[in-house]
Amino acid sequence: MKGKSTTRDKILDAAEQLFADRGYARASIRAITDRARVNLSVAYHYFESKESLLTEVLKRFLLPITEEEKKRLTSALEKSSGEPLPLRTLLEIFSLPRLAHSSRRALAIVSMLFSQARKNADGGRLAQIARGIFKETDEIFEREFSRTIPGLKLPELRLRLMCMNVILYSVLKKSHGEAKINRDITGISEDQFVEIIFKSFEAIMTAEPTI
Repeated sequence: MKGKSTTRDKILDAAEQLFADRGYARASIRAITDRARVNLSVAYHYFESKESLLTEVLKRFLLPITEEEKKRLTSALEKSSGEPLPLRTLLEIFSLPRLAHSSRRALAIVSMLFSQARKNADGGRLAQIARGIFKETDEIFEREFSRTIPGLKLPELRLRLMCMNVILYSVLKKSHGEAKINRDITGISEDQFVEIIFKSFEAIMTAEPTI
């Protein structure tokens, strides 16, 4: 029946909540199964390890972003007839799906990943999982930004893309279960706020190369 939660969904819901609330290291499989009200053996029937469970949790909110990015990129490239895409078009494709599909819980888990990645080896592995999910679209963005801004070497291009990604998540706030644009600056509309973000990104991407 449509809308009915499966056992697998219940386990993922519980894991998503605990990963967001406690972080990956402190959210045990036992705690997850207790929250989902299923036996431990049932969880291992669906997921072979806590890492595979985290991978599936990440896919739940990252895949809608990558699918939307691929859809927009495919459409833009078809219309470009092989010409490099305008920088503004690339920036919109890179930014808008990430803003639109970032839930409060997603932000909490992403923040946890960044935090743990700086602290220990487990965190580095968690960040690798997230990068793996974005791998295909990241490679397309690298290729298309390189065509649009040919003077940037790949290491610097990657760093600038990473900076933009960090900015996107930093301008979102957690509110009532959803992520919303955090407009601490009064007197401007949301459209104006987004335009400021794009102008900032244009400055980041068009700055003189340093390497």
